[in-house]
This record gives sequence, C-alpha cells and structure tokens, in this order.
Amino acid sequence: SARRQHCSSTHNTYHHQPGRHENMHRRARQLAAVAAIVASFASAFHAPARRGPLKTRLASTAAAAPSDASSAAAAPSLGLYGDWKPIAGGSYLLEPTTADTKGVVHFLGGAFVGAGSQLTYRYLLERFAADGYLVVATPYRLSFDYQAVCDAVEASYDAARAEAITLGYDSNLDVISVGHSCGALLQALVATRRPRERRRLALVSYNNKPATDAIPLFEQVVAPLANEAAAETLPTTPLARQALQALRQGAEEALDAATARDDANPFMRLRAAAPPAFRDFGDLLAAEATTVARQGLELADQLPDLLGEIARGAREFEPAPAEMRTLLRDSFRADDVLVVQYDDDAIDESDELYSVLRDAAVRKAAEARPGVADLYGATSSAPLNVRLARASGTHLTPLTQDIFLPAERVAAYASAQ
Repeated sequence: SARRQHCSSTHNTYHHQPGRHENMHRRARQLAAVAAIVASFASAFHAPARRGPLKTRLASTAAAAPSDASSAAAAPSLGLYGDWKPIAGGSYLLEPTTADTKGVVHFLGGAFVGAGSQLTYRYLLERFAADGYLVVATPYRLSFDYQAVCDAVEASYDAARAEAITLGYDSNLDVISVGHSCGALLQALVATRRPRERRRLALVSYNNKPATDAIPLFEQVVAPLANEAAAETLPTTPLARQALQALRQGAEEALDAATARDDANPFMRLRAAAPPAFRDFGDLLAAEATTVARQGLELADQLPDLLGEIARGAREFEPAPAEMRTLLRDSFRADDVLVVQYDDDAIDESDELYSVLRDAAVRKAAEARPGVADLYGATSSAPLNVRLARASGTHLTPLTQDIFLPAERVAAYASAQ
C-alpha cells in the first residue's frame, strides 16, 4: 500500500510539472508584478498638476503636416522592434500609450545586456509605457571605470530629455531612475554626482560584487586570455583579432545580403514568386528583424574594449565595492528610493544597499537645515525615504521576453492590406 501510494505521488508530481509554456507565463507574471510595484511607487508621488498631456504640440503644427508625412507616421508595423525611436545622444525613446503622461522613466540595464536595453528589456519597459510613462532607455558599454560610464550615460540622457522637450513633453515631468543589476549601481552612482537634482530611484537586483566574483573564472581564464590577446608578439594574437573582425564583418554582410534587392540575393527570387500580400509581409518582417539583429551586435562589440582594459591592468571596478558603499553613505542624494529584491537571486545585494541607504537617510536628516544649502549644494530638507520590496523571481526576471509577434499588430497589418 505504501509503495502504491509513493508511485501515485510520483505520478501526480510528474504530470503536474509545469511545461515550457506555463513557465513562460509564470515569468511574464513575475515581470508584470515587478513593473506594477515600480509603477505604483512612482505614481504615489505624482500630483495631478505635474502631469502633462501626451503631446503638447500646437494644433497648427499637426495641421501643417503634409499628407505624405501623416501616412508615413502611420506606416504598418509588426511590432517586432516595438515603437522605439532612436534619439539624440544614443538613447531610445518609447512614448506612453495613455492619454496623459505621468512622468519619465529613465532606464539602465545590467552588464552587457545594458548595451541594448531597448531590446533586452523591451517587455518590461513596454509595461511602463502602457502605464503612462515616457521611457528613455540609455544603452551603455560596460567598463571597469564606472565613473566614465556615468559620464556617457548622463550626456546621453541629457540630450534625450532635451529632444523630448522639443517633441512637446513637459520639462517638469517627474523622473524615476530605474536600474537593474549593474544598471541599479550606475543609477545610484549618478545620484551621488548630481546632488542638486531631485530624483526618485527604483533599484532592482542591485549588485556591487568585486570583479573576481562578478566575472566567472576572472583570474584563472579571463585575465590571462586578455593579456595574450593584447600581446602583439604572440602568434595567436593576429589570428584572434582576425577571427573577431571576420565574425562581425560576416554578420554585417549576412544582414546586408538578406535585405539586398538584387538578383544575387536568393531571398529576392523567393520574394518575386510570392503573392503580393506575402511579399509585403516578408519585406516588413525582414526590415524589423534586421534592425533588431544590427542593434544586437552592439552587445558583442563591448568585449574587445573590456578585454583591453583587463590587459592594461584593470582588476577591479572603480569605484571598488567598499568605496561605492562609502560614496552612497556620504554623498547619495535622492528624495525616495525603492529597492526591489527577488526571492531567488543568488547574486543580489539589495539587503546591503538598503542598509547603506538607511544610513544615508539618517545622515541627510542630520544635515538638513530648511532653506540652507548643505555641503553638496542641496537646499531641500525633505527626508530620504527608503523602502525595500521583495518579489517572486530570479535575477533574470526583468529580461523576460515575449518571443511571439504581437497578435494585435499582425491583425492590424492584415486588415490594412
């Protein structure tokens, strides 16, 4: 009887194990939950008077637009790339889909994947846009010099905000700086560099580990390989560089060949034989897919520069973890901070960040004098509010993707034909 009961239990467990489809939906629910937590945190501070309309362009501007421009703006899309717009400074803009704009979400992704956060975090960021936020995703190249990365991030974001204002967005919209993993660290570091700016931050899966812990096999494999790649006299160096260049060039040529409109392209022969509706659909799919692929190459482009830094002696991120904690404790300036921690994240250091920022809040309260600038030039006596939220998921949950074409986009395209 006991054996039969054990077999029955095993049988039931086997049949109730979630499949891939169920796992994907579970991850999507986890991502949506965190997006809701961040959006709720941001919305709690928005007074209605500070909300701006979706667009504040003058009616005469729209009326003066030629009809061909209007039709171009309404060009069909499958949604494979989303509605991202490349803007000044290298950032990408995603406009809200609601009738008014609650604020601006400035997003920085994690190490490596942050070089294309408009792609790698698209599903998460579209949630913010659907909730009424103008999203600015700023790609960055990973470096051991975090301060230099912040220089580039700030310059890109400033240019993006300036362009958003020219598009008609209110310059007084509240800004919520959101970062994941290394992006959370960078957003926190920026908050020590701009004390005069009022800011709110949502820091997800914060990570401040030393290089030896953050990069697997750093001392045993990565550093020796970087040194070998930098040594001009080693016979393997030219071959390695040629291989890297050939891979990148081959990828570019493959993308060019796939979209070339000449007889040498085999896809064009298939295109010519296809019915017009399928031909147009294929053109659109190829255009959007190659856009995604070309931007994806930016992720791989970081590797040579990073290996070069290691070859020149870089062995630790700057600021180093201990220095970063001191900077946050002494110089961090923000109004409100939400720290988000996943329950299944082995490399998360949100508890440590929360503790350090609580110390910073005590320091800020002790220094505050109404109407008098503190040591960092800030005159606000408002306390620093820090809260910790825990959610179900892993370190990779914010990278969850919807791998299927949006059904409503495909339907809209089909109905327009």
